[in-house]
Amino acid sequence: MRNLIILLLLILCQYNSLFSQNHRFFYEFQYKTEPEGREISKDILLLTIKGSDITFLSNKFVEIDSINANSKYQKQYINPQYNSILQYSNINKIFTSYKKLDIDYYNYDFSVDLKWKIHNEKKTILGFSVQKATTKYSGRNWIVWFSNEIQLPYGPHVFYGLPGLVLEAYDDKKNFHYQMIKSSNSLSHNFNLSNIFEEPPSKIQAKDWKKVQINYYNNPLYNYKTIGWIMYNKDGSQFTSKDYKELELQIKDGMRKYNNPIELDEKIDFAILK
Repeated sequence: MRNLIILLLLILCQYNSLFSQNHRFFYEFQYKTEPEGREISKDILLLTIKGSDITFLSNKFVEIDSINANSKYQKQYINPQYNSILQYSNINKIFTSYKKLDIDYYNYDFSVDLKWKIHNEKKTILGFSVQKATTKYSGRNWIVWFSNEIQLPYGPHVFYGLPGLVLEAYDDKKNFHYQMIKSSNSLSHNFNLSNIFEEPPSKIQAKDWKKVQINYYNNPLYNYKTIGWIMYNKDGSQFTSKDYKELELQIKDGMRKYNNPIELDEKIDFAILK
């Protein structure tokens, strides 16, 4: 009996060690592009745990970075459906959000203190026993399923602080849905976040992100006007002033239509702007 207990303890130590090392968890992400619409966009997102640093982003960023690292040709860039990036430091417990707007990235730091309610309901995901938990975050009610068989207090987006990894998360209106599809112990490519950006991101305060979006809405072609780029139609003809005006209206229409941020409290009513 004593030998059996020692064997079980060794297995448990090895199991916990497995998930304390560098690791990658892949999630299928589905979300509604419009609050009341039926159009669903999808992407594969990646939660990477490397020591005390955690990164959550589209797997397409990692794929293109791997291609660039092994290519002798001009560097490629990509703009996936999910182009926001989150980093988390286990040392200071701070998130850093990277948001893309037009051709520019902005980043800001913020903290989250989620109040979790753990329920008795359980089910199985990818062979792991998971338990239900709920919380409120930025104007939405969230349901998540976590597994204390994987003792990592992380998950997709900002869903941290539970006694196990979050394998599934969705809001009660089913606008956003994260579902783990696989995991890997191997960091086959040492991804470098700085490789994503053509120019270093502009550091702002979290409270200023709304202001940045409003400024862009009011003047969506600012970058092209200041840089002096010339735009062309599909037939090769150079943009006229009418073309630029129509493009501005299209961008504004798109920002009003596809206005379903995951942080509902940060939603901007573009319709009341000029």
